[in-house]
Amino acid sequence: MYSKEDIHTALELYHQCGSVAKTLQLLGYPSKGALYGWIDDEGTLKRPRKVRKIINTQAHPHSGWFLVSHALRAQQAKKPKIIRKIRRRGRGSSL
Repeated sequence: MYSKEDIHTALELYHQCGSVAKTLQLLGYPSKGALYGWIDDEGTLKRPRKVRKIINTQAHPHSGWFLVSHALRAQQAKKPKIIRKIRRRGRGSSL
C-alpha cells in the first residue's frame, strides 16, 4: 500500500514529465499498472496510442510469409542431400 503522499508525488511527477515510464524510472515505484490505475482514478486521460503504419505486407521482404516460405524452400533443398548421405552410409533406404 502506498500513502496518499506517495500517490500525490507520483501523479505530480507524471504530470510534469508526461510519461509513465519516466515517472517509474525516476521514482522507482509504483508498478506500471498501479500508476495507470491512479491516473484513471484521478480522471486524467492517458495519451492516445500512436497509430503506426503497416509496412510488412506480403510483398515486403521482412514479412512472416516471406520468412516462412524461404525457410521451407531451404529445408526442401537440403532434404535430398541428407537422404543421399544416409543411403551412402548404409543406414537404410527407406525414410
